[in-house]
Amino acid sequence: VELVLSGGLLQDAEQPQRCVYWRLAENFGARCHLSWTAQTPITHVVSGRQSTGSVEKANADPRVHAVSEQWLVQSVSRWFRQRESLYPPGGAGHDDEVKETETYTMPYEEVAEKIPKELSDTARLKAFIKYLVPTTQRSQVEGLFALFDEHHANGEEGDKADVLVQITELVGSSKLKRVVDYLALDNSFLLKVQTQ
Repeated sequence: VELVLSGGLLQDAEQPQRCVYWRLAENFGARCHLSWTAQTPITHVVSGRQSTGSVEKANADPRVHAVSEQWLVQSVSRWFRQRESLYPPGGAGHDDEVKETETYTMPYEEVAEKIPKELSDTARLKAFIKYLVPTTQRSQVEGLFALFDEHHANGEEGDKADVLVQITELVGSSKLKRVVDYLALDNSFLLKVQTQ
């Protein structure tokens, strides 16, 4: 992804690395540019406003996507590039406005490839689960993850199992089993959860 920031997102062109969106994009592999010229192969204009010169230029070029900053945030939080049409500049496409079913188009194999293999099994599973749950339930699942980690740290196996049941209900047991299989994880905990 090659991008420029527009619509008030880049406050200091002298020190663009101070911009949270610039750092976020670069930390996850995008190349950020201060300007868009014929020599700059831009793929995305990330804008805080609907009507800017860069957005208009992007709308006139079918090879370039004009998106809101939420597209960048959601792409990073889900570990893969979101569908640009769901995040037009100017505020539409924020979490509460995106239809839940429209965000789950990436095949499991591609999601598995995006999650770094050097992460622990638990971290990889959590990342994958974040992909599976609708955006509106993200904070709920993150709360369950925190509760699970707390019970695990305290050696509270029964409470940990209760949280696993809640996560399984939220995700769906068949989806969770499929994820565990794709990640080649030990699935014995699924049997315990299903018998409770």
